Amino acid sequence: MNTTLLTLIRSTALAAVFFAVSATTHAVESTGKDVDRPCQIMDATGSLSIANVGGEVRLGSGKASVSKNIGRPDLVLPNGAWMFYKNFYVDHSIAHGSLMVSFRDDRVTALRLVSPSVAVAMVSHPGRNSGETVIASRR
Repeated sequence: MNTTLLTLIRSTALAAVFFAVSATTHAVESTGKDVDRPCQIMDATGSLSIANVGGEVRLGSGKASVSKNIGRPDLVLPNGAWMFYKNFYVDHSIAHGSLMVSFRDDRVTALRLVSPSVAVAMVSHPGRNSGETVIASRR
């Protein structure tokens, strides 16, 4: 009961913070200016694959390297993925979000930036995250 209540309170607090932050995220309009593709992808899909974090963590990095360079995860999902709520940004873009790091055999298999709504959904409904693949959609 206390765990469920704590999860609900945490999810609600995260939702409030993430929705406030995401309200400021918009792609650059194509009115003669450069289009912000990472931001457009985040807006359209709710997530974005990234190549590395800080140049130190990339596909194939070990859990120890992730802990050393990024820190301890804010949440470990049932499928073993690590979630970091610190606001991560894409270089040369206004795209930002939470970082989800997926592992197989203690090695990084995926680095994804997820939107606030996807992060909140993953915390609010952890039973839905038990598989290897996480699918997000916008309504």
